[in-house]
Amino acid sequence: MHHLRIALAACLTFVYLISSDDVTAADPVRLDGTSHLNRLTRAWVQTAQEVNYHLKVTNEESGSGAGFKHFALGHLDIIKSSRPIRDRERTACQNAGIQTIEVPMARFPSGVEKLRFVVNRESLRREEVREFLRYCLSDHAQELAAVDAVPLSELELNDARLIITMAIQNNATEQPPTNEGASQ
Repeated sequence: MHHLRIALAACLTFVYLISSDDVTAADPVRLDGTSHLNRLTRAWVQTAQEVNYHLKVTNEESGSGAGFKHFALGHLDIIKSSRPIRDRERTACQNAGIQTIEVPMARFPSGVEKLRFVVNRESLRREEVREFLRYCLSDHAQELAAVDAVPLSELELNDARLIITMAIQNNATEQPPTNEGASQ
């Protein structure tokens, strides 16, 4: 009887561990948007995953407009955009309760327009999203940007890092949103 209890306890422990969030793979960072500078964003995704083997990123290239539609539906963590967010896209996000943070990532070869990531602020609560953004704003990632684009200036890079750092800190001090209407 004693062996049966030990075996049952071991089975229950195993079932708990394999279903635990700490053991299972985290949800991937969901990225979509422009195909401009796709070699660069693909290199960032690949290298970020090589540097952090726990990190998984899905990287689609459906275009800025289609990416913003998916983003406003809550299907993405980050939209890659070759242009600023449009008023109607911002309104769609606001109507869906999605707060956005726009971060410059690199300049196009012309040196004028920027590749930007628009981040779902709520996604910054996920360590995987924060890790991916930290990598993309690293000195190494900016060296990769020099191959197909123009890296951000030191001032632009520091500003982008500050935007993300402040957003992460603000998320850490705020209470997560609750669904108050659901219990009524």
